[in-house]
Amino acid sequence: MTAVAAWTGEIEELADDLDAAERAYREGLERAARAGDRSGLVWASYNLGRVLDARGAHDDASGLFPVPNHEPAETALPNHEAAETAFDGVVWRSARARELARRGRIDEAVRLAREAVMRSEGSDNLRLRCEGLEDLVHIMRAAGRPSEAIPALEDLVRVRERKGEPVAAAKARSLLDQLKTTAVA
Repeated sequence: MTAVAAWTGEIEELADDLDAAERAYREGLERAARAGDRSGLVWASYNLGRVLDARGAHDDASGLFPVPNHEPAETALPNHEAAETAFDGVVWRSARARELARRGRIDEAVRLAREAVMRSEGSDNLRLRCEGLEDLVHIMRAAGRPSEAIPALEDLVRVRERKGEPVAAAKARSLLDQLKTTAVA
């Protein structure tokens, strides 16, 4: 089942075992592809891309959600259907924002990351909201704008606590403390 691979990958990420997380997400991607599970395919691609990005495998991550010269939503997802769900809207914007940031297109990356967070606010999927916020924080830090990441991190801590994820909330809180200390210095 694709969900098992997704949860396994998330647990491995929390344990900072990116190799195991990558294996889990690749397994989820394969299972979703075999089952024709479009949502599972999108989610596994997104999570695998984040892990590859964290490991420095940027070329591999880039191929999961390609960034064309133009920005049509219909080319952003594998086998994209015409209707965009809140899930799709957050995932492709977040993935594309990370890729744009890697390419130095910071203003576009920040715009898309903020759009992803705004779209996640309309969803009852707290995990989706957390992912959008984490990507916004990542992009703000990569852009050299850590003070702008602080409000998103504060929101991320609140959502992680509300969701009942103490380990993830503690990691976000630790980063928040670091950024606040850096912003004051």
